[in-house]
Amino acid sequence: MAKSIASLAQSLGTAAKLFRLLRKDGLPDEAIHLPIDDSEMRRRLVRFWANGGHEWLVWRRLKFGTVELPTMAEYSSALEAANCQSSSCADSLFWRLVQTVVEPQTELDLVDATVEEIGFPQGAHRGEIYARAKRQGLDLCPQKTGPQLRLEYLDQPAGELLHVAMEPIAIGQDGEHGVWCIEHGKDGLWLDSADGSVLVFWPADTRWIWCRRR
Repeated sequence: MAKSIASLAQSLGTAAKLFRLLRKDGLPDEAIHLPIDDSEMRRRLVRFWANGGHEWLVWRRLKFGTVELPTMAEYSSALEAANCQSSSCADSLFWRLVQTVVEPQTELDLVDATVEEIGFPQGAHRGEIYARAKRQGLDLCPQKTGPQLRLEYLDQPAGELLHVAMEPIAIGQDGEHGVWCIEHGKDGLWLDSADGSVLVFWPADTRWIWCRRR
C-alpha cells in the first residue's frame, strides 16, 4: 500500500513539473488542459510520447482489397491500363509475391520520410534505418504495398523516387533480395525494385514509405 502511494505521489510530482515547464515555455493553460476533455488529443499525445517525440503526418491512405491482383498477367494488364510500366526485377518480385498467402483486407496510413528525417543526416544501412524508425512509431509496410501503391499513385510528380520500407522479397537462389520502388522517370510511371541487402548504404535524402502505427 505504501509503495503504491509513493508511486502515485511520484507520478503526480512529475506531472506537476511538466505543467510548470510547459507554462514557462509559453503554452497557455487552456491548451495544457485540452487533453483532459478531448479523447482524440489524449490519443495523439500518448502516441507522440510513445514514439519518442515524433508525430508523423499521414502522406497517403492505402486500402487493400479495392484492387484484386491474383496473377501476374492480370497485374500487367492493370499496369498497362493505368499507363504504368514495370521492370524485369519488379516482375520477379511480383511473381514471388503472388505465391504467398493473400492477407485479409486492411487499411494503412502511409508516411513519406527520408533517411535524414528518421535520424541519420549522414545516411545509414537498412537495418539501422528500420530499427530507428520502429522506435519512432513507424512499421514496415506489407510486401503487397508496392504494386497497389503504383496503381493508385498516378499523380506522382516527375522525377520522384520512393522506396517501400518492407521485409525484402527473395528473388533468386543466390540470396538476392529486393524492395519495391515507385518512380516517375523520364519515360513515365514505373514499378521497379532496389537491392534489399542489409549491406546497402542509403544516402540521407533517400525517401522511404512507411506504415504509421495506429
